[in-house]
Amino acid sequence: MSCFINTIGNDGSAYRDEMNQDELQTCQITGQKRRVKNKRYPIITLVLYFGKTPWKKPLCLYDALDIPPRLRAFVSDYKINVIDVPRLTYKQVGKFVSDFRIIADYFVQICNKKEYQPNKQKIRHADGLLKLMSVLTNDKRYMEVYSTDLDKMEGLDMCEVLDRVESRGESRGREIGKEIGKKYGIETINKLYALLLAKGLNDDVTKAIRDKTYCDYLLNKYRSALV
Repeated sequence: MSCFINTIGNDGSAYRDEMNQDELQTCQITGQKRRVKNKRYPIITLVLYFGKTPWKKPLCLYDALDIPPRLRAFVSDYKINVIDVPRLTYKQVGKFVSDFRIIADYFVQICNKKEYQPNKQKIRHADGLLKLMSVLTNDKRYMEVYSTDLDKMEGLDMCEVLDRVESRGESRGREIGKEIGKKYGIETINKLYALLLAKGLNDDVTKAIRDKTYCDYLLNKYRSALV
């Protein structure tokens, strides 16, 4: 429901901005004022959805509300335009011409093939792309690259960016590994990784290597099994 409220509010605000751009002109002969309306343009809002599962929520206000049939004629419907990015086709992704094609291509490949093979499209706006990738993937390495190498990102392709991201992650992983090793001992850490791998928790191993706080959490969680 909040999606509809936000969309309706944003669209209404945009139409209000159009109206506020109208001008008041004063006739030099009569002194009368009249409002000169600027041309009105339609407001089209797109909702970009990046969820791991297909969008299943309502797409119109009628479906989101419990409206008795006798009142439906008096309630204005409102539709939202949802783009389910990970479920786009490769042909649809190819129609984008901005940096967003890189982002859409990443999520479509991850959704379909569970892995990402970057293309050679050059990045035009590294600032926005790295920030959005960091938020959408929950991978802090994009922001670490952003904060140190932003001036070198313009004109690179995603393959070159990922090389820098991976290098940053490996460097950070070694630093965290040293800190954790000093605190708990290498043998204990190795036992934890072996335990996680035996349980099929490969993602937890990767996250523990990169995130000291998460590694501490896992060590406490499996403390009894590591003795």
